[in-house]
Amino acid sequence: ARARRFLPQFNLEGLWVGKYGSHGFEMINVTYTGDKLIAYKVTGDQNIPRGEITFTADLTPQHPTPTSFKPSSDSNHQHPKLDPIILSESSSKKWGTKRLPRFHGRGHAAEPNF
Repeated sequence: ARARRFLPQFNLEGLWVGKYGSHGFEMINVTYTGDKLIAYKVTGDQNIPRGEITFTADLTPQHPTPTSFKPSSDSNHQHPKLDPIILSESSSKKWGTKRLPRFHGRGHAAEPNF
C-alpha cells in the first residue's frame, strides 16, 4: 500500500493488453496485495493458462541501507538493491523525473502445456 501512496506511477491496477509476437494480443489483470504487484493472465495460452499468475513484483519502497541489501517481502531472501534507470531528457519530461526505481520480481517463462 505504501508504494501506491508514495509513488503514484505504480497505480497500475486494472486490465492491460499487450501484443506478443505470434501469440497475438494477450490480456493481464494487475492487482496488489500490500506492496506486491500481481499480474494474472486473463487470456490464457499454451504457455501460461488463464487465471495463472504470470508475474509479480515487490514494490516496497527502497531506502538506502548500509549493506545496500533490502529484505524481500516475497521470500526469506535478501536482494541486492537495484540501481535506478536513468532516463533521457525527453523521457524525463514525460515521467517528471530523471530516475525510475527498479524492483525485484518473478515471472513465468513456460514451455507449452505450462
